[in-house]
Amino acid sequence: MKNEKKILSHNLIALSLAVILAIIIVAGSTFAFLSATVVAGGNSINGSTYEFNVTLALDTIKGDDLIPVEDNLITSFLNSANPCVDSRGHAACSIYKLTLTNRGSAQTLNGYMETKTTTYTTNHLKYGVYTKSGSTYTLISDTKNTSIETNTRNTFTLNNNNITFNLNNGTSSSTSSEYYLVLWLSNVDYNQLEDQNKNYSGKVVFKSTTGETISATFD
Repeated sequence: MKNEKKILSHNLIALSLAVILAIIIVAGSTFAFLSATVVAGGNSINGSTYEFNVTLALDTIKGDDLIPVEDNLITSFLNSANPCVDSRGHAACSIYKLTLTNRGSAQTLNGYMETKTTTYTTNHLKYGVYTKSGSTYTLISDTKNTSIETNTRNTFTLNNNNITFNLNNGTSSSTSSEYYLVLWLSNVDYNQLEDQNKNYSGKVVFKSTTGETISATFD
């Protein structure tokens, strides 16, 4: 009986040590995993505190039915006394204001646009990204065709290189940057009946270099 008790006691001690060792191993591996995972909200990366806290607001400045216009006239229409309206009162383009507000660590973002829904059957609907100083709009991107296929990504580029949108550190005081997405119907010098009475809705997405994304939709 005594030998049985000793064997049972040794087994219990061995089992206890195994459990304690397993807890130490699991705790250690869990800590290592968490310390290497980047999640918005605050993590330690290379000894510094990282926080992704960027918001995107999209406001419609002009959003009327479009008439076909020459591509090279869009900037002139934007910088006229009545932006995006021709001399007869027709809408030459649509303007959507994009406001990126940063309340976290400094960020470098890339942007792109996706088609959500469209009834267009041509690639005549185009877009460009602009900045604005006072009342003057300046094109900062390549002009591209919107896609007639849904969920197709069109990256914001300049000279075919991805545009970087840099946001200053906003942990102490929030910082904001404003951009303008402009859409227009390109004139192709023939009766564009196939472009009449069409609808388009899209999604603008910004993605950080660490993988977080923010988005807004428009139509």
